Order: sequence, then structure tokens, then C-alpha cells
Amino acid sequence: MTGTRRSTLALAATLAAALVCAAPMSAQAAAGPHHGHPGHHAHRHGGHEVLWTTPSSISKDDNTELVGVDPATGKEVARFGIGQEAETWGIALSKDQHTAYLANHHSGTLSVADLVGHKLVKEIPLGVDADAIALSPDGRTAYVTSMIMQSLSVVDLTAGTVVRTVDLGAPAQGVVISPDGRTAYLGIYSRDRIDRMDLSDYKVTASYTGGQAPREVLLSHDGKTLYATDYYGGTVSVYRADNPAAKPRQAQVGGEPFKAQLSRDGKSLYVANTAESSVSVVDTRTLKTRRIAVPDSFGTLALAPNGKQLFQAQENQAGITPIDLRAGKATETLDAAGLPQASSLALTSD
Repeated sequence: MTGTRRSTLALAATLAAALVCAAPMSAQAAAGPHHGHPGHHAHRHGGHEVLWTTPSSISKDDNTELVGVDPATGKEVARFGIGQEAETWGIALSKDQHTAYLANHHSGTLSVADLVGHKLVKEIPLGVDADAIALSPDGRTAYVTSMIMQSLSVVDLTAGTVVRTVDLGAPAQGVVISPDGRTAYLGIYSRDRIDRMDLSDYKVTASYTGGQAPREVLLSHDGKTLYATDYYGGTVSVYRADNPAAKPRQAQVGGEPFKAQLSRDGKSLYVANTAESSVSVVDTRTLKTRRIAVPDSFGTLALAPNGKQLFQAQENQAGITPIDLRAGKATETLDAAGLPQASSLALTSD
């Protein structure tokens, strides 16, 4: 399964192109280090950070594992199974950071993982694939996109069941929820638009256009500004959430921008340029950018709480690459034993 996301995205792009030609556009449409011991119960210490990632490859028993790495030392601190041949593409954390929700592309499931007890709590079947995930502000609902199914799964996390599957009418990936929990924004990359969906009835109320193939969508912390990485445009588009008809402001970032992270103060947007082995730092006020060279920039980003370090999971090279944002350079890759290409990333801090 190593390196499958690139090929899957390429296939999805081919499918999207075919759909564009065939269908009209529609607005509706954590103790001492150890290795290889699943279920090991090491507790996390106060003030300690852990990077959580899932290898693209799977173990000998076909079980995908969630691996915890100490970002300060690069040592592995936890490892446990989260499902058969899962291949996690997205991780969302509960507010207390004790629980991780993992969107598993290959198995089409949502895994619920206990990050304190280091164990799998449950797996929730979703369908053929699961790609991006976002949680409601109250943490009770997960929203998971499927490129192949062209749908949005709505999951009641308390009951552990899918309560609704919404047909999106086209392949989509990125999803983000408004701060009030009433609205979802979905990157319909195959139609070069972002759909705004009312979560009371799951109807699309407006679409934002101007960028090419939006992959990742993010909201400013106040919910007023919408950001999208334009995979085929080499740009980040910036929209006013309250004015879908307005032309977006754009920042030129790099080739095939994909994953992105917004700083806690909202002043900087970090974008992984998958075709150029770099990460762009975008000033969200002026849209001026600077690039930081990264050995291979195809992977999910995680920002340290202090805002001084950015981490990237490396899907084509083993390990996790730390990026010193003050110095503007990547540092030595964290390569814990048994951690090959990493397909997802999240950071917790007690």
C-alpha cells in the first residue's frame, strides 16, 4: 500500500475530468521508547507533545497501526492497531486530545482511538473509501468525505453510527465546519468550486468559484474567511464566507498545493506544495509568501502549539520532517524504527 495516495489522487483526477465532460455543473451537485508492541500502555506526561501518524504500509498481520513519536527526540512512544488495512488519510482530535478519529481510505471506515489507553475503541463502517474528516464544534458529529462514493458521511460519534450519507454529485475531498456548527464547506475539486452546505437539511446554499481543483479547505477562526488550496492552479484562494459571489483573492504558492495548516493567531497559512518539495508560508493579510525547501513535500502538516515548528508526514520518504519556521528550513527527519512512509499526522500536547 506504500505510496498509494498519489496514484489514487491521479485516478480521481482522471475520473473528475471524465465527469466534467459527461455531466453539467450543478450548484447542488507515551512512557519510555519501545518498538512494535501493539496495545502497550504508556501514559502521556503533562506538557509533553506527541506526533501521531500511520504508516502507508501495513504490518505482517495486515493491521494498520497508529504510531506515537516524541517530536523532541524522534523516539517512538506508542504503537497500536487501528484496523485491518485501514490506510488512514485524515485524523481529527477531540478537544481534550484524548481521542483520535481516523478516516481510513482503504478500508472505508472511521476508527476511534484512545490516545491515553493506546487502544482501538471501535471501527465504524462508512462505505468504499474515507478521505477527509472534520468534527462539529461540540465534538458529537464527524463529517467524512468520500472521493469514490462522491458523498459526505455524517457520523453520530456517541452512537457510533452513520446517520446520513449525502450525495455530493461529484468527487470531493476537503471539508470544514463553521464555528457555530451550522454550515459545512466542501471542496468539490472536480468542479473547481467549494459548496456551502446547510447542515440542518444538507442542502447546498451557495458555491464559491475562482480557484482550480480545491483540495484542502479551511476557515479562519472567526469563520469569516475561507481558504482553499488550488491543486491545479498553484495558488491559495481566499474567499469571504459571507459573499460567495465575490472574486477570491489569491496567493501564488507552488506546484500542486495540497495540505495546509492555519496558525493559531490566524496570521499565517502553511501550504505543502507537492510538486515542488516545498512548504509555502502565506501572510493571510498581505498574501505575500515565502517558500521553505522540504525534501519531499507530499504529506499532512501539523503545527506545534508554540508556532515555531511545523511537522510534515513524508509519504514518499520514511519518517516525519520537522521545519524550523524561524530559521526557514527543514531539519533532520524523525525516522522512528518501523516507521516508513507516513500517510497522516496529528500532534497532541498535554
